[in-house]
Amino acid sequence: MLHHFSCSGAPARRDDLDAALAAWEAVVGPLRVSVALDVIAAAGMATLHAPGRIDVTIAPGSVDELRACLAIATRYVVPVYPVSGGKNWGLGSKLPPRGRCVLVELWRLNEIIDFDEELAVITIQPGVTFRQISVFLAERKSTLFLPVIGGSPDASVIGNAVERGSGIGPSGERANAIGGLEILTPQGHILRTGFSRFPHARTARLSQHGVGPSLDGLFLQSNLGVVTQLSVWLTPRPAILSLYQGQALDAHWLGMAVDALRPLVLNDALGPCAITFWNTVKLLARQSQYSPLHAITDPSWFVSAALYSSSMSAAAAATSAIRTCLDGVLDGAAVRCVDPVAMTEHEAMFVGVPNSGNVGSTYWRKQMAVPPEPDPDRDRCGLIWLCPTLPFLGRDCVAAIGMIESTFAKYRFEANIGFNVFNARTLDFFVVIAYDRDIAGDDERAMACHDELMGKLIARGYLPSRLGIHSMTSLPDTNDDSDAFIDAIKKIADPANILSLGRYTTRDSSRPG
Repeated sequence: MLHHFSCSGAPARRDDLDAALAAWEAVVGPLRVSVALDVIAAAGMATLHAPGRIDVTIAPGSVDELRACLAIATRYVVPVYPVSGGKNWGLGSKLPPRGRCVLVELWRLNEIIDFDEELAVITIQPGVTFRQISVFLAERKSTLFLPVIGGSPDASVIGNAVERGSGIGPSGERANAIGGLEILTPQGHILRTGFSRFPHARTARLSQHGVGPSLDGLFLQSNLGVVTQLSVWLTPRPAILSLYQGQALDAHWLGMAVDALRPLVLNDALGPCAITFWNTVKLLARQSQYSPLHAITDPSWFVSAALYSSSMSAAAAATSAIRTCLDGVLDGAAVRCVDPVAMTEHEAMFVGVPNSGNVGSTYWRKQMAVPPEPDPDRDRCGLIWLCPTLPFLGRDCVAAIGMIESTFAKYRFEANIGFNVFNARTLDFFVVIAYDRDIAGDDERAMACHDELMGKLIARGYLPSRLGIHSMTSLPDTNDDSDAFIDAIKKIADPANILSLGRYTTRDSSRPG
């Protein structure tokens, strides 16, 4: 049951723990508070080994219940770890970075609060999923869509947004397409960002920064408060969706393709688009599972671009621009228009229809077939993500890929690499270490690979855009006073130091509040 809970690291008093448990049950009901071993075991499943542990789960059903739960945790100094959907596969799932905690699950806060077709914005709670929004828009025959992720359709949209995750399509940099955040602090304060902090503001959900100091960024990738609501800006469905595909024969040609593509993106010559680069391993992992009968030595890279056009003339211009730019660099280059009536499952993802096809890639090294309803946590798939950000330069891509491939080879893993183009100045890489957690020693081998590669990338200046629970302490020391400044804010927002200990901010979780 409850034990070894306190921010000082010493066991909390049993009387306090029993009182906290009774208080939570009074707030959310006894059926929404669990210390059952099977429930705790399921909540503690992840795709990697981590020291953090869950001892209690709580599922509040409203913001008021969540506020009361945080107040109880603050009163009795019990660490809590809120999650939206918990499908943060490869980055920690539902587990905390360290220590023991009460898991606060927000899946019951799943209301779509507001929707505006004219201004293309939807306002949601943390439990709202990509599937839920897709169905919601389809039922209303909306002309809009929300860029989806390659992960579970049942992942939380807010969970993805506050982690600065990405989506497939225009406005794929999710953090740049949200506004009007509502945040609950452990002290019980409600904060609203942008114009939403003013009553009757007509642009409350439409403007990201509003007027005055902007607070939005403080609550992305942080442990200063819980985002209980935000607005997401949607994208109009294109009149014409064109898909360009080509193949770079090796990293040298890939670097040339990156350099050729950069001016097009910088000049907005392609219009709204989604551009992705995948290596052979990543492509194979989506289509099949690893076989020891053949070695994967193909150095090819596959380049795809979804072009979103408002007319045939705009589509022709974008197609001409990308072909002129890349056809001399890539092999097998081709472009086609997608039939809006007969889209494949893969094509439909480009207009906001999620599917779980890519989840099968998490079973790359598992010695079992991909089940009809994949769940990499349950099935002990090994999966560790690294998310370095690089300059939009071919030479940097070639250098980083060389480091990744050599480090993976040292630890006997296949280098699963992809990267996305969201702007004209940086490239967002996603590197996957895939293995089988049921093979003795592979957890340790995979984490050693991660740690060495993370160190090499950071030493080269390629810092991560996201961290997992396994990499929260990987960042180098800063060259300014930002850590101390954020720690000071943490003391104000969470004086008892009970919220998401060890998550992104530096305040030492071994110290009491």
